[in-house]
Amino acid sequence: MSSWKEFLMTKLPTDTQLIILIDPESLFLDAIPLAQESGYDVHQHLSLMALTRFFEGWKANKPRTILYVGADSKATVSYHIRQAAKELTLTWELLFPNLHKDSLRVLERDYLPVLWAKRLPARPLTTEQSMQHILDVVFTCRLRDLNSLPHFIAYAIRLHYRGLRMPLSYAQAIVRSIDHPDVLAFAPLEPLLTSTNTFMNLLQDEWAHYVHALAKGEAGGRIPFAYEDVRVYMDNLFQEGFLDPVEWHVRETIPAWVKPGLKMQGNEDDSERLMALIDRLQESCPSSAKPFSDWSHFMRTYSETLQQYYAHSREPEVRQRVDIVRKTVRKRFKEWVLSSYSAQQTRAVGTQPYMVNHIPLFMKRYHAESGKKLALVVLDCMSWDAWAIIRDYLNCSMKSLEMTETSVLAQVPSITSVSRQAIFAGTPPKNFAKSIGSTSGEGKLWRIFWETNNPQVAASYSGYFRGANTDELGTLSSELNNDILGLVVGMIDETVHGSAMGIAAAHSGLTVWLNSGWLKSLLNLLIDNDFEVLLTSDHGYVEAIGQGSPSQGALVTKRGERVRIYDSLTFCEQARNQFTESLIWKNGGMPEGYFCLIADDDKAFMPYGELAVVHGGISPEELIVPFVHIRRKQLE
Repeated sequence: MSSWKEFLMTKLPTDTQLIILIDPESLFLDAIPLAQESGYDVHQHLSLMALTRFFEGWKANKPRTILYVGADSKATVSYHIRQAAKELTLTWELLFPNLHKDSLRVLERDYLPVLWAKRLPARPLTTEQSMQHILDVVFTCRLRDLNSLPHFIAYAIRLHYRGLRMPLSYAQAIVRSIDHPDVLAFAPLEPLLTSTNTFMNLLQDEWAHYVHALAKGEAGGRIPFAYEDVRVYMDNLFQEGFLDPVEWHVRETIPAWVKPGLKMQGNEDDSERLMALIDRLQESCPSSAKPFSDWSHFMRTYSETLQQYYAHSREPEVRQRVDIVRKTVRKRFKEWVLSSYSAQQTRAVGTQPYMVNHIPLFMKRYHAESGKKLALVVLDCMSWDAWAIIRDYLNCSMKSLEMTETSVLAQVPSITSVSRQAIFAGTPPKNFAKSIGSTSGEGKLWRIFWETNNPQVAASYSGYFRGANTDELGTLSSELNNDILGLVVGMIDETVHGSAMGIAAAHSGLTVWLNSGWLKSLLNLLIDNDFEVLLTSDHGYVEAIGQGSPSQGALVTKRGERVRIYDSLTFCEQARNQFTESLIWKNGGMPEGYFCLIADDDKAFMPYGELAVVHGGISPEELIVPFVHIRRKQLE
């Protein structure tokens, strides 16, 4: 079988017009778009009333239909409907015989096709044995090889460099197998395997000790950086922004492999590192066939490159190389969006969300399993390159934090009234059509979500904070006893839209804001009151050049720099005829009669030649946004 999704399709009964697909583990969700392409109508069963309406309509023509009964279904399927259909129940045992279901449930869904493609064990395995099998197949980890410090560090580097996300229970299984005192000296070990940021902070601190001692001709630091399997990654870790070079005078006695991790005093020329990052982007840019997890991991290197690029004025040849790579990245991502974006809407929300509107569902599950208080902080307009700056600031000023990074997809069009509302609604925009033109309904949507999905949880919407004065935070005091908080911070959005000098100026403004301490005060307040913080954004931003605007007057429902919205497909098509490289967006997640004309690449619907920092389109900078889990580090 050529693909995981096609394999799932072969499990469907072929001798019936109505299939009741019972999927308590949400295994079929990724295959729903393929089922629709294959001629099936897919009806997701959520309530008894909706099911009754569906069946009465289905009996009229009896189209080939899948009645999908997922984990969120509120009622059982009645007997008379089951009599007209054939049932299929998808279970872990059906798809992964001999692997224990508890080892599979915590695994990121993008890893299931990888696991399925490999040979499955020939006999039933326990949970522990199943995790060992999956560690070997998915994470290329053999427990017997990690019980020494050089091997443990080398493996952790490979794990994070490849962007693999290890579940906590798997990290705990690894730690149980380790008894070497040199490794245990770095306890707790689990965060070093589950959090890229925590592990890289350890390497950063130890690298400084190592270099300072080496320059004096001494042995220093606890990490064996000179070990071959560690040393081979060091230049990449510095070039790609995982680690920062240590400022030091280079001595001739220092080995050549150490020099990428050194910064000469007074030397501000970072062109070599920037060129290395550009080369890495060309090598690592995912194709349109790759899963979203590959794009999520790629955004770290991409954002580091953009942050580095905008940090200084650049020579024309450097600007040209960045533009060429950026066009390649955007072209491939556009292909991925057109082929795979709609499928992300229906993905199962397990170990992580994939769309911004999945975030409340993830919070609901995480709170139920962990009992932790959660605060959702939406930094409006925080792109990945903005997060790279924020991460560096937090790593320097709040060393007690453990931060786990991944990405989620904004809604298209990537504008605040659509994507930010989707975050607080926990649903695609088609389900809040009446308020889609503004953000005034966010608090109500947030309240409805929690009342519907978990009325026992004390959840509150704390509103909009400009982020200019710490006195604003006083309004949170009455809500800090709640289980769930949701709030918006607007300063990045203000900084970006106020930047007439491009992204470089926006980055400078962001740095000034961070140094004011407002964000640090917010995080301290939340963490000191026992909240774990989920930091995310509704969209990012790009620099764009004006290409002119369609002359349509009142025919346009909403005018934006990167997107124009219409209630008529005819008017939208007329505008596209004027701007042939633009894209008409008709994704199924949007309300009826909501049509978008999206500017292509680095173009905007503004006066010709005008430069602005804008959003609304489908570039990776606008559409892939950070999702960061922040908590206090575990104590030894």
